Amino acid sequence: MYELAIKNSSVFTFILVVYLGFLSIATVIPSLHYVKYALPFVAFIIVSISVSSVRQEVEEFSKPVKYFLKLYIGLVILTGIVLLMRKDLNQRYFEEAYFILSPIISLMIFAKYYRQEYLQYYVKILFWGMAFAYFMEIIPVLPKININFLESLRTSRMVTESTFSFYFGLFALYYLTTREYRYFFFALLLAILGFKRIVLFAILVNVPFYLLLCAVKKVDLRNSKVVPAVMVALNCLFVFLLMKFAFGDFDEMIEALSGISSNVLSMGRQELFPNILDVFKQKQFFGSGLGAVTRFLRSQHSVIDNMHSDVLKYYIEYGVIMFTVWIYFLYRMCTKSAGMFVLLLYVNIILLSDNVSIYFDFMFLFYIFAGITYINSELDRHPSNVGDMTVCQVQTSK
Repeated sequence: MYELAIKNSSVFTFILVVYLGFLSIATVIPSLHYVKYALPFVAFIIVSISVSSVRQEVEEFSKPVKYFLKLYIGLVILTGIVLLMRKDLNQRYFEEAYFILSPIISLMIFAKYYRQEYLQYYVKILFWGMAFAYFMEIIPVLPKININFLESLRTSRMVTESTFSFYFGLFALYYLTTREYRYFFFALLLAILGFKRIVLFAILVNVPFYLLLCAVKKVDLRNSKVVPAVMVALNCLFVFLLMKFAFGDFDEMIEALSGISSNVLSMGRQELFPNILDVFKQKQFFGSGLGAVTRFLRSQHSVIDNMHSDVLKYYIEYGVIMFTVWIYFLYRMCTKSAGMFVLLLYVNIILLSDNVSIYFDFMFLFYIFAGITYINSELDRHPSNVGDMTVCQVQTSK
């Protein structure tokens, strides 16, 4: 039996470095982009052969991670039961279930090695590791940079465009909540350089909203049952508006304002949505089952095999009941603090026009930040429960 001589405080860091290695490999060799989904197995092996013992698990870090794991396992099981009853359980269901669960399972395997005193160390490793991987990706196109921002907004095209924009948007909001403004502005710059329009919109919504929450001291989101219900209503409204958009109700207005068609503005989404909505309109109550949309698109030999709107996709696949449960209980956990809320709101906005819920890197980063932000909110209220540090004391950069 081999043993890995890693100090207790280093196991968490070591696995983060292994993950960043996977990310860098996938950046250099795109055909290996699925290698990161092996992290649950790699983390399990590292933890199993490590001689480190856990002094005391920081339960505040693990609590939101366990919560999300239970929520998604429940949703996966319920949608699986729906498919079983229809005798339609299929390979894509298991693939998407693994894509959704693997980031949470990965983190759960080594979450017990998290140490609050190394918080900034963990975040900086992730930030600089992702920044390095992004620069590796864009170095070949740097000589071709010719930025026309307004034209890029219309066409959603820039030579430095990258999915890393999603990740740096998360970093920017995290650094805003911890008041590390130098890192906030640097992450914001990288998010803009990565140029995803929905990321820019999500940041424009979340930054002033977070500052407003901080300024209005009377606003307390903690344990609110009203906020999750409001967010369910808003997401249902977004689904309704996306459906109206799909069937052309906003075409004239969009063309008048932008000078291009709705389909061009949405990068082909408008052309994609109507067929999907027509096929699954009879299954709105209990849903069509996890993976159904991708299976349908592949059966049509479509070049695109993803809907690129996870909010609309899960409304179709989960059905009205499970969709409501999903949104409600996501926000039920993330109303513990203003920081957690804006991070989830950012994710929610991204899900309106992208399929990041199965992006390992994005969700892995979100779950880490959810755990850290939850600890910070507990430190603010009950410093003695987690340690002697406050949110300001764990900040190393001002």
